[in-house]
Amino acid sequence: MASVIHVTAQKHTLRDTVRQWGDIEGGAWGEPEPIDVPTLVERSALIARVLVVDVDPHLTTDEQSVMTDYTVQILDVEYSARPGVLAGDRVVVSRYNGEIFLEGHRVLYEIRSFPNFKAGEEYVFFLGSSQFPETEGYRSRYGGLRRFSVMSDGWGAFEIANGEARQVFGTDTEGWNGRQPGSVSMFLQDLRTAISQVRESRPGQ
Repeated sequence: MASVIHVTAQKHTLRDTVRQWGDIEGGAWGEPEPIDVPTLVERSALIARVLVVDVDPHLTTDEQSVMTDYTVQILDVEYSARPGVLAGDRVVVSRYNGEIFLEGHRVLYEIRSFPNFKAGEEYVFFLGSSQFPETEGYRSRYGGLRRFSVMSDGWGAFEIANGEARQVFGTDTEGWNGRQPGSVSMFLQDLRTAISQVRESRPGQ
């Protein structure tokens, strides 16, 4: 049976923890207030429809937690405040979560209200500058791929499947329109309306 430990509260490393306790589980619970699409657009540097092509969980540099790098292929760019990101490009989206094996023990870190992204699935991501530094280890793994984080504690991630858009984040939230899933076409229409409003307020973008 795994020991349940909020790993980010520990001063020692996860390596030290598994040596003492064996398998461990940790993470975060709770859920901030929902954020609507116009607010997400205002906060984002890049909004794109993507395909997750690779999932790479690993220790953080300080070995205090587990993070996952998701390599995604850009299918469509809906909005970009940063030039040079085009359809067909690959970028890395990084976040705290993941399952690894360390010193022979299972280590699980999860945010219960923000499920893991899945390889082979499509999403619309609202992205901002990564909270994780591009370390030497990152550059050796990913070369020049740009790194981002999902905006607003995960509210900026929408799963696209079976013709519907579902907001990934939230224990009860399934959509952007009154907590219900909606059609992809309706979601994109609302998104593009919000982007147009932001562009009007930001000439040149």
